[in-house]
Formats: sequence, C-alpha cells, structure tokens
Amino acid sequence: MRQIQMRLAQTALLTKLMSQRPRIIGQGLGGVIILGEGSGANLQHRHKPIPPDAVLRYRLGWVVTGDLESIKEELRDFARERCWEQFHSPKNLSMALIVEVAELVEHFQWLTEENSYVRDGLKVKEISYELSDILMYLIRLADILEIDLVAAYREKIEINRAKYPPKSGIED
Repeated sequence: MRQIQMRLAQTALLTKLMSQRPRIIGQGLGGVIILGEGSGANLQHRHKPIPPDAVLRYRLGWVVTGDLESIKEELRDFARERCWEQFHSPKNLSMALIVEVAELVEHFQWLTEENSYVRDGLKVKEISYELSDILMYLIRLADILEIDLVAAYREKIEINRAKYPPKSGIED
C-alpha cells in the first residue's frame, strides 16, 4: 500500500513539474527525474548520478534526491551559510547527537512496552523530528570524520551476520 502511495505522489509531482517546462536531469526509481525550470528557485543540480533507490522530495519547484550524499551536501551548505563550521568538531557534534537521542528517549520514558508503539499523529510527528535531528547530526559527524556511512554499514552488517547467525526457530 505504501509503495502505491509513493508512486501516486511521484506521478503527481512529475505531472506538476511537466507543466513547468521541465528538463531531464537523471534516472531514478525506474523513471525519469525531472527538474522544473519555471519555479524561480534558480537552483542547480550537482550533475551527479541519481541512485536508483533515491527518495524524491519536492521543494521550491525542484526535485532532489534523498540519498545520504545529497543530504550530506545540504548539511554542509546549511552549516557554511550560517558560519557554523567552526562549531562542528567531532566532540561538539557527538555531544549534540547524544542530546538529541536523549530528547527522543523522553518521548518513551515511563511508557509501558505496549504504549511505546505510539499511534497519535502529533506524537509521531514530534518523534519524527527527533529522529531527523539525530540523522542530521550523525551524517554531519560522519562527514567531518570522512566516514562513508554506507560502506561502514555494509561492513558492520556483515560482521553482525557472522556474529549473530539466523535461528531456525523461536527459542524459549
């Protein structure tokens, strides 16, 4: 169901962009990704290949990818535009990261296991913002330390596969 909703949203987005004198900038998600020129946003694509698993998002009349590389570049630009690079040391970013994790934990503190599966829309939105803060600090910290998170993930998941082999059944 979620995939169908994503495809419908992508189709609606691409249809809207088609009315803005579109320009093809790359392939992704099994189709053409289009950048609208009529938005007035005057933003440029970085002319990098768009990964096939990229998540599309619409902002100011243009489409960007949601892959780690583009998020990393956006966070770099965000920090640079605000002269925050001077504060983005590994120490400061790791401390900020743990503060955001603590803010996430606050949403679940004192809840029962069952109640921790939050279903309230507003609460889910608040939790999503905390997770987003965590993701931003994590990506920024990895960028500063020149760590390829995807490569580190792939290496670590293989270590975990070897360390924790699948069980053939449920153990008591």
